[in-house]
Amino acid sequence: MKKITLALIITFLIGFVFTENTIAQVTTATLSGVVNNESGQPIQGANIVIEFQEAGIKQILMTKSDGRFTMPNLRVGGPYKISVTHISHESTSNDNVFLELGLNNTVDFTLKAGIQNLNAI
Repeated sequence: MKKITLALIITFLIGFVFTENTIAQVTTATLSGVVNNESGQPIQGANIVIEFQEAGIKQILMTKSDGRFTMPNLRVGGPYKISVTHISHESTSNDNVFLELGLNNTVDFTLKAGIQNLNAI
């Protein structure tokens, strides 16, 4: 009886371990990158807009102090449009980004210095 019980416990544990691995499948992608100026210095506080209009996705985030941004859990595919703006630089975008399953897809940007006029309130 003890051998049967032990065999059942071992079988259960092995089945549990293998089932755990098959359930935890990745179904999304991550988009990350760095925003620098023309001299290669990171730009903090740049606005990043990630859009996939066909899927109704629009995510907005800002770059960190090192110019990096990361947006996890995005739908696989595309085309995504990534737009980057900063008050002291010219805006830029990439309209043809396709995200691959389970990968950290990287898109880097270099912004040109520019002056934007601010309207008085």
